[in-house]
Amino acid sequence: MRKVLILLLTALFILSATGFDKVKQKLYDELRLIMTKQEEKEFKSIKDEKGLQQFVEKFWEKRNPDPSTPQNEAREVYYKRLKAAEKYFREPGKKGWLTDRGRIFVLLGPPSKRDQRMMSYEDAANIAASRWSAQARFSLGSTGNLNGEIWYYDDLKLVLVFLDEGGTGQYRLINPPPVLLDYLDKSKKDFGIKSNQEGPLPISADVDLKGKKLYVHIPLSALSFKKKDGKFYADIKLEFYYTNAKTGVQKSFAQEMKFEVKEKDIKDPEKRVTIPLNIAPLKGVYILDIVVQDVIGQNEGKKRYKLKI
Repeated sequence: MRKVLILLLTALFILSATGFDKVKQKLYDELRLIMTKQEEKEFKSIKDEKGLQQFVEKFWEKRNPDPSTPQNEAREVYYKRLKAAEKYFREPGKKGWLTDRGRIFVLLGPPSKRDQRMMSYEDAANIAASRWSAQARFSLGSTGNLNGEIWYYDDLKLVLVFLDEGGTGQYRLINPPPVLLDYLDKSKKDFGIKSNQEGPLPISADVDLKGKKLYVHIPLSALSFKKKDGKFYADIKLEFYYTNAKTGVQKSFAQEMKFEVKEKDIKDPEKRVTIPLNIAPLKGVYILDIVVQDVIGQNEGKKRYKLKI
């Protein structure tokens, strides 16, 4: 997978007329639908080709449902949907997967049924507002002068209506049901990272002033894991900021750590990983900020301590 991604990005740079900026924008357009906020922030800070290669490799590695196989099913499904959305739902000045129809197609998949017909705005609004029922499926009697589409998702009991209000080929979703946002958010996460823990990581720390150590603890039950060759792995990024309370001078330390865990320990609330930090070089009063990120699950925890060392 790594070789494929590197070859793909290299080809993009060779073919690109304007180089790095064009390739970066293309990748952002393709991946933005399922990027997390943190990933968007990281992506915008990338300055070179190597950074893009590393980002894309990591992006799909985290979304690989079975790392033990050479295929990444999530990536394959995503790009198949992008290709179909570009073919069928492209609109003037907008890529297919960034239109209302295309975005929903990529995240929810193809509808169970798709009706294309002429209808009035009132018809569209009424159908969109109707609850799922046999009557809603067949309440398409009246016609109007606008191109419209009705999408049915049987498994979600969802009816979506799109209308070309200006006759320009640009379809807008009419009266979207509130539950649609929940479905789209869930689908976005289905392409992304499965997390065992909602909300911030419940990290804690112990300080050993005599031994000049700070011990950071993270419960295993709060982390997400990848399975490879029958083994489970966690991936943690730790950032440690220490600020001299008197001078205000801040320094930092960051490290990403991968480690193997036993399957029986994953759900055990008593099991945890402990990371020792050396504070021996520090003398005086310091503000210590600890940030721990679950790289697989994208959850994060923060702690602040004020210590006289």
